[in-house]
Amino acid sequence: MSQRERYLTIAVVVVLGLFLAQYVFQRINKTLTDKQDAVDTAMNENGNLDRVVTSGMMASRKLEQLNQYSLPSDQETAISQYRDWLYKLGLEADMSGIYVGPPDSPARTTTAYRAYNFQLRGFCRTDRVLDLLGRFYDKAYLHSVKNFKMTMTNEPQVIQVALDAQVLALNSASPDQEPPEQSSGRLAMSIEEYKDTILNRNPWAPPNTPPKIKSRSADIVVGERGWSFPLEHEDKENHQVTYKLISTDVPEGLDLRNGAIHWTPKEIGTYEIEVEAADNGWPSAVTTEKLVLNVKEPPKPPEPVQEPPKFDVASQAFVTGLTSGRDGRKLWIRSRTDGKFLTLGEGSEFELGEIKAKVLSINIGEDYALLESDGMRWTVDMETSLAEAFKRGMED
Repeated sequence: MSQRERYLTIAVVVVLGLFLAQYVFQRINKTLTDKQDAVDTAMNENGNLDRVVTSGMMASRKLEQLNQYSLPSDQETAISQYRDWLYKLGLEADMSGIYVGPPDSPARTTTAYRAYNFQLRGFCRTDRVLDLLGRFYDKAYLHSVKNFKMTMTNEPQVIQVALDAQVLALNSASPDQEPPEQSSGRLAMSIEEYKDTILNRNPWAPPNTPPKIKSRSADIVVGERGWSFPLEHEDKENHQVTYKLISTDVPEGLDLRNGAIHWTPKEIGTYEIEVEAADNGWPSAVTTEKLVLNVKEPPKPPEPVQEPPKFDVASQAFVTGLTSGRDGRKLWIRSRTDGKFLTLGEGSEFELGEIKAKVLSINIGEDYALLESDGMRWTVDMETSLAEAFKRGMED
């Protein structure tokens, strides 16, 4: 082999060695890279697992915290508890005709909770709707309003309310979980602040006018028991009006109840009291008035009225004759007042005016008759009236 061939062979071997070294290096490098990628993947998976575990632990703690706001996990207890609370909510808002529609079964069921739909129906004053909604959102149940509808009625300031609510019962909650007592913290203001902000800007009616008290003064007899003075008022919107005593110096025993002043005054004099009248408008309007109570002496008893003497028919009745015939003796008496004649025999009884008598005997020769009234005997003749003869007999 020549020198040149020897150099060529060495060059070929070197090139092949370089190619082989490069191949081996690439293989080793790829192996190391794959192993590093596997290590990185394992580390990423481990990090993801840590995050999953951490999220699970946080969710578990969150569920434990939410359990106190959940309905009981027992279905019957949960429905009964929330239905009772909804009914109480309606009462606190002064609703009438309250109806609470409970669900027969959950509206939705998952591995974590069950959702129940409830209905609250009734009639409520317009301003008390804010009490209803405020108390609903302030309650820390896991609930929300799904639908809320207000319908006007024919009665002023009374609306028909329809509230649809959904509430959750967590499966991890106790079967007899107690209702939450704390506030939910959802309200930015108090209920009264919401009412002041909303109700004092009534967009649906003219401004409410205050009532006017018509009663201004009254007269009372000192010592009169059971005296009462009903207060009267005028209200443009025909609202209900309530009264309240606001005087600091109220006479002893004076009371205002059921829209009337009640008092038994002990001393004569003039007394002033201040009364407040407030209507149930939206918002309520208030007015105050001073009432004057005049306590006087009892009136003097009236003079007795003497009745004129009653007319006695017997004063115009006279004996007109004494006769004797087949029917026996007769006493004839004429009543001039009515023009009537009485024909009386012995033993006859009669009543004329204020006289009631019996004829005992008729003496024709002496022109008189003997009469008897209540055991008293008296005589009558043709010269005097029956009344005069009776009076004379009483005097004798």
